[in-house]
Amino acid sequence: MGLVIVEGPSHDVRLVHYTLQEYLSENTVLFPNPHEMIAEVCLTYLNFQCVRGLPLASSSPPLLEYSSLHWGYHTRRGITESATTVTLRLLDRFDKHVSSKKLLSYNFELLDDISHSSTTGFTGLHCTAYLGIVAIAVPLLGRKKWDPNAIDVTGNTAILWAAKKGHGAMVRMLLQQENLVPDTTDKDGRTPLLLSATKGYGDIVEMLLDREDVTFNTADSNGRTPLSQAAGNGHRHAVKMLLKQNGITPDTADKDGRTPLSWAARNGYDVIVGMLLKRKDVTPDAADKDGRTPLSLAVQHEHIRVVEMFQNRCSPAQGMAMTDLTGQIALTQTSEKRRVGSVKRRLSCHGSAPHSGSNGSRNHSPAEPSQPSQRPAKRARRF
Repeated sequence: MGLVIVEGPSHDVRLVHYTLQEYLSENTVLFPNPHEMIAEVCLTYLNFQCVRGLPLASSSPPLLEYSSLHWGYHTRRGITESATTVTLRLLDRFDKHVSSKKLLSYNFELLDDISHSSTTGFTGLHCTAYLGIVAIAVPLLGRKKWDPNAIDVTGNTAILWAAKKGHGAMVRMLLQQENLVPDTTDKDGRTPLLLSATKGYGDIVEMLLDREDVTFNTADSNGRTPLSQAAGNGHRHAVKMLLKQNGITPDTADKDGRTPLSWAARNGYDVIVGMLLKRKDVTPDAADKDGRTPLSLAVQHEHIRVVEMFQNRCSPAQGMAMTDLTGQIALTQTSEKRRVGSVKRRLSCHGSAPHSGSNGSRNHSPAEPSQPSQRPAKRARRF
């Protein structure tokens, strides 16, 4: 029809012109259920015999990458009865399907795990937990007996995937499965509770803490506990829920000797620092292996508000010294702002300005395929 073009040997598919995307966006009546349509096309394509028979190490034919990475995104937003049928067919022996490797390879953290191996063990149940598609997981579990504690090639169980990706509804459904072990750990010793506390998924943290078979002081391979991660990443709600647990050990140090208070102070989360300083079982001056206390870490990173909180706990003599220290930090920050402002003014006089934002480093945190870009880029998954 001339609406899309397929580019060269890469087989990338994109809209023929940006004005076409504008027209389609303004006339949504043409496609009343776009996600259902795209999901069904992707799933039907992945179920073609010629695609199902592709070896895991094969190159990418047209639409394979997009369909493998984004059928889950579209399915979560709308799925027809016929699409459900083809989805269940795809997920049967999913670890033998080429799209399983495409999906896991998208995750930067897992590239080394699967680049030279098969995806054996990454079953349909693991896939639905990874993608968070409860509407598919329910009929999938009803079709045959699944082991909810099965470990895939990456060392994850279904509930680990769901917790890692923040799929609360999926975690809730998995917790209802018979014989599920909710305290299982991945290859780095992280439990579902620790993973959800790290990311600040409060609903999942709450669900897991309601279980009697979940331990909240379990540390990972680096000695970080759920509280340590929640405090270090600034997740107040998770910290508050964890501190309410009877038997919580809020002063547990990791392999570097840093406590939850150390991490909160180091990163400038003053509200969390205040929560921890109120507790009698927290040592405010605990030093790490390098001899740095929470206060010294706050000073080093110029978190004035945190320094002031420690100042309020000191004796009058100590408080005067701390006041001087706070003033020095403020002076340092002011001098730095003036220096940066001077540099910007000089550059603007020459017709240029410094770039703001990222330092150019890539974020290699684990991620599931995000929403396809709505700009007509070259890549097939970004039309």
